Amino acid sequence: SYISMIQNLPYAIGFSLLNLLFLPLNWYMNRKKIQSCVRTNFDDRLPFIPLFYFPYLAFFLMIIFGPYLFALYFPLVIYKPIIVSLLIDMFLSMVIWAIFPCIVIKPKHIDHDEHSYFVRKLLSYGRNYGNYNSIPSAHISLITLYFIWLSYLSPSYWSLWISLSIINILSVLLTRQHYIWDVITGVALSFAVFWLVQNIVI
Repeated sequence: SYISMIQNLPYAIGFSLLNLLFLPLNWYMNRKKIQSCVRTNFDDRLPFIPLFYFPYLAFFLMIIFGPYLFALYFPLVIYKPIIVSLLIDMFLSMVIWAIFPCIVIKPKHIDHDEHSYFVRKLLSYGRNYGNYNSIPSAHISLITLYFIWLSYLSPSYWSLWISLSIINILSVLLTRQHYIWDVITGVALSFAVFWLVQNIVI
């Protein structure tokens, strides 16, 4: 409702501002020429499937706009633990990136001519943007945290939330945006933060 949105908006804006710190931190990582440190043979054997760029981008938009949609839908008493968990998740991810710097190395060539103009533009943008923080994957941890909360609040749809979480994981791995250890630690972080908020913080 409108009243919920007004009450929740400062928290959503705070989350957006915290996310902006990703940019200078990522710039620092690129300047220092940090190397990849968790890439495995499993990652090298995974196929590159451009179709998964579509769910990947959809979930990326969910990270950005999700707090505002939740702010509109949930009253403050429900919204507050959700947004606090997102803030803690992102803050802990940044702390880990700073203490244990590790990056995702973008592949230099993935048969661009075989893919659509849309995919080629995305690959080109990815190369120009540079490498970025690897472990844990904030993309995975934040989206998983969204679906953990949705499973908690709407348990009758748990199979849908789990399915979407799996699609998100596949979209990250099969577009080579992250490594398997980034995914594992991202999922683990999301469950740890959910437990922390439920049992200690709020």
